[in-house]
Amino acid sequence: AFMGILAGFTTMLANAAGPIMVLYLLAMRLPKEGFLGTAAWYFLLMNCFKVPFSVRLGILDGPAALAAVVCAPAVAAGAICGVAAARRMSDRFFASTAYALAAAAALYLVVSALRQPG
Repeated sequence: AFMGILAGFTTMLANAAGPIMVLYLLAMRLPKEGFLGTAAWYFLLMNCFKVPFSVRLGILDGPAALAAVVCAPAVAAGAICGVAAARRMSDRFFASTAYALAAAAALYLVVSALRQPG
């Protein structure tokens, strides 16, 4: 429950739940297909849940929604390429890569936060 609350809080506050969810799902020792499916459903549902809050806060407006629609084909293509790449990886290599990318993303978030003025 704690990891779910933490992921929900960080995704609404800074859209930064990725590293937390990667660590949580890897700790569950899911096969890569289960990892990908669970992550896809989690982020789909979480982001749909966030829409009304984002609209109310003014984060999601007309231009942002249009940009999301324009980018959707690239997101779909990336997802297809990612699944194809994952199919070629062993579970061990997939997990190692996921840990490394989660660490890189977390480091990027920390460095970005430290570089913000004020």
